[in-house]
Amino acid sequence: MSINVVIAGIIAFVLIIFLVKFAAKNLVKILGIGVILIAVAVYIFLVFGNPDKDIKFAEVLTEYTIDDLHNAYCASSDNRADSLKCVCIIQPLYDDIHVRFSEAEISEMKNKRMKFAAELVRAYNNKKAVINQKIKENKADGLFDEFKDDIINRKITKGK
Repeated sequence: MSINVVIAGIIAFVLIIFLVKFAAKNLVKILGIGVILIAVAVYIFLVFGNPDKDIKFAEVLTEYTIDDLHNAYCASSDNRADSLKCVCIIQPLYDDIHVRFSEAEISEMKNKRMKFAAELVRAYNNKKAVINQKIKENKADGLFDEFKDDIINRKITKGK
């Protein structure tokens, strides 16, 4: 074996160690960045919720009128949760819709369900602070999510 082969082997060995060490450092950095990105994505999902659920909520909302919601939750309900939904959520929305629209316009929205759903979302945005305050006053955390689940799962009986 010649000296050149031994020197070439040592140089190759040193280069391989250097490359493995370099790759290992970068691999740890890449994995670290990947873990951070996954953590951020999970956090965003948990904070902002499931967008598919919100889309389904808006779609199903077109099946109801403000009177359907009012009758379902506010018409002599013995259920405490429904009574709270009436006081904290439905009544502020009902009031906002009735302030902004005449009875004729509300009646017309019964045939234009997408318009009603859009106006109900606008009413919610108008009354969000009031709704949140009423939920807080009644110590009813999660009430709005429960209401959304009622809508999505079609638990509301029309014309109750």
